[in-house]
Amino acid sequence: MKKIQFSNFVWIDINPDIPSDIENLDAIINLKNSTEKILQSPIHLQRLEEFPDYMAVVLHYPLYDKQLRKNNAVEIDCILSQGYFVTSHKVELHFLTDLITHIEGKTSRFDSPVELYVYLIDIMLNACMTPLNRIAEKIDFIEEEIFRGNEKNMISEISIVKRDVLDFRKTIRLHKSVIDSSFKLTPQYFPDNSIKQKNITDIMSSNIHIWNITENLKEAIEAFDQTNQTLLSHKLNKNIKTLTTFSTTLAPSTLFIGLLGINAKMDFLANDLAFYIAVGIAITISLSLYLYFRRQDVI
Repeated sequence: MKKIQFSNFVWIDINPDIPSDIENLDAIINLKNSTEKILQSPIHLQRLEEFPDYMAVVLHYPLYDKQLRKNNAVEIDCILSQGYFVTSHKVELHFLTDLITHIEGKTSRFDSPVELYVYLIDIMLNACMTPLNRIAEKIDFIEEEIFRGNEKNMISEISIVKRDVLDFRKTIRLHKSVIDSSFKLTPQYFPDNSIKQKNITDIMSSNIHIWNITENLKEAIEAFDQTNQTLLSHKLNKNIKTLTTFSTTLAPSTLFIGLLGINAKMDFLANDLAFYIAVGIAITISLSLYLYFRRQDVI
C-alpha cells in the first residue's frame, strides 16, 4: 500500500492480491461487500457503483504482453470519497507508476479526489496512444510485406494484429459511458469540487478520438487481410493453371510412349531411328497441344 498525502485528501494505491492492503483499506474506508469483491475478483466489464459514502469505478487499460503478443485488459478500480482517493490494480501500470513517482514528495496542485481522478483518466487515455501506434506500425509493416510478395508469411501476422485490434476495442468500448456517468455523479459526493466543463469535453474528445483510431485500424487490417487473401488466391490459381497445362500437354505424349511398350506390331519400331522417331512424335504432340492452348488463351 502506498499513501500520498495532499492538502485536503490522501491518495491510497493498493494491490488487491495483498490481503493486508485490503484489510488496511477497509479500516480506513468502510467498504461494502460488493466493493471488496470488485477489488479482489476480476471484473471483465467497466462498471460504476454508488454508495452513500463513496463511488466505485471499474476501468480497464489495454496492456500489451510481448510474449503472448496480445493486449490484456488490466483492471483499474477507483474509489472516490471525502478525504480519500483509492486506486487498485493487480498489475503494474507504467502511467500510474510514473504519476506516483512524479508527485511523491512534491507539492501537488490537486485539491480534491475529483481533480486527481480526472487527471488519472486523462493520462490513461493518453497512454492508450502507445499501443495504438504499435498496432499502426504493424499494419504498415504488413502492407509492405504483402506487396513484396510475402503474402503467405503475413497470414499469421494479420491474425495476430486482428486479435490485437479486437482486444483493444473490447477494452475501451464502454469507457465513454462509464466515465461520463462518473463525472455526472461527482457533484453528489463533492458538491464543492465540480469538474470544469473544458476538462470533461477534452476527455470525452480524447475517448472518441481513440475509438475512431481503433475503428480506422480495424478497417485497415480487414482490408489488407482481404487483399492478402486475394493475392494468395491469384498465386494459387496461377500455380494450378501451370500444373494443369503440364498435365494436359504431357498426358497424350505419356500415353503414346506407353502404347509403344505393348507388344503390338508397329512398323516404324523396326527402323534404326525408331527411338528418335518416337521422341519426335511425343514432342510434336505436346508442342501442338501447348500452341493450341496458347492460341485459345487458356495459358
